[in-house]
This record gives sequence, C-alpha cells and structure tokens, in this order.
Amino acid sequence: MKILIVDNNLYISSYPQGLMVRSYLGLQHMTTARIKKAPLLNDADLSVDRVILTGSTAYIRENKDWMNEERRYIDAWMKKGVPILGICFGAQLLARHIFGENAIVALPYPINGSIMLHRTQDSPLFKGLPTDFGVVATHYEGFEIPQEHTLARVDEWPCYAFRYEKNVYGVQFHPELSGPTGHFLVKLQRFMYDRTVYQDFSTPTSPRHGKQLFSNFITST
Repeated sequence: MKILIVDNNLYISSYPQGLMVRSYLGLQHMTTARIKKAPLLNDADLSVDRVILTGSTAYIRENKDWMNEERRYIDAWMKKGVPILGICFGAQLLARHIFGENAIVALPYPINGSIMLHRTQDSPLFKGLPTDFGVVATHYEGFEIPQEHTLARVDEWPCYAFRYEKNVYGVQFHPELSGPTGHFLVKLQRFMYDRTVYQDFSTPTSPRHGKQLFSNFITST
C-alpha cells in the first residue's frame, strides 16, 4: 500500500508534523508511507492508495499559491476515489475545497491544548474509539459545514470532524499529538514562538486513540 503524507508545515516554528504522523501509523505501514512537502507535489503523487494532509502553522485564509496547487491534487485524488484524511489545516483545506470559501471562519479565540471530543455519528474512522475522548488541538480558524457531514464536535465548536462521500475525512484535532510527548511539543512551540496564547492540557489524551484513528483510516476506508 502506498501512503502519501503531504506535510503542510513549511515553517521551522513547529514540530515535524509529517514525521509525527508517520510514527503513529504503526510499523506495518510506516515503511510504505512517504512524506512530501506540499509545494513539491507532482503528477507521480497521484498514484497512491491513501493520502494524509498534515497541519500547518499557515492560515487557510492567506490563500497562498501552494495551497491552491494542493487543492488541484485534492481534486484529482477525489476523482480517483483515493481515501483522504485531513488533519487540522489539512481538514480546513479539504473543507474549503469541498464546501466553498465561506466554510472557513476565524475563531472568536484560539483553541490550544487538550479538549474533550464528542462523537455525533458512527463512522469507520472512529471504529473502536470511545464516544467521548480527549484530543489535542491548536488552531485559530475552524470550519462550518452542513450538519449531515459532521462526525464529532467539542464544547467550543460545533464541527470538529467530518466525512464527505465515502472516504474523505477531516479532523480539526491532531491525533499524532495524543499523549505526553504531543503535549510537550505543543507547549514547546508556544513557549518558543507565541507565549501569549492560553494553553490548557487538563483533559487527558491517549496515544492509543490517535493510533487507532490512523489504523482505521488505513484499513477501513
């Protein structure tokens, strides 16, 4: 199986998102997962079995050229029926591509830390996961999409995961940051580059949940 991880983090002011995602895929898939920076995509990257779009320190509404180019590949993958999982920025990019420019909105305040996720629909992506479980999130923008596509919410925002058609998924949280190591990386990033943002990691998160979600995406979509 060919798994493409599109690393949208183009700035040094963040943890290595592509590597963290690959480390959560499990040994049986880690060796077949290839990481590629978003601006370096080419037509050879269309011949893959799964695509994961990582987060980024960029903002969707900056509307950079490389974001629009990535959307061209998203369109091609979707037409080929390739399962796609977008994480945080990657989910927002999917939401904008599928539901339109107005799907992305600025949050009234940043969300940064661990929060409780509440599932609202059954989905293969959440197979074997609790109805409610802690996740890590760090973002300033969110998506507003039709309710029938919403898979999960948090108290702070009505849509935190979505499904489009059979196998296109977006999650606003970071499964690869579940657990103490992920908490530390987010805290370190904020300490080094933006100490003004309030952080709350009082909600426990588990790496097991993050790994289960990635496993579900690889094997059940």
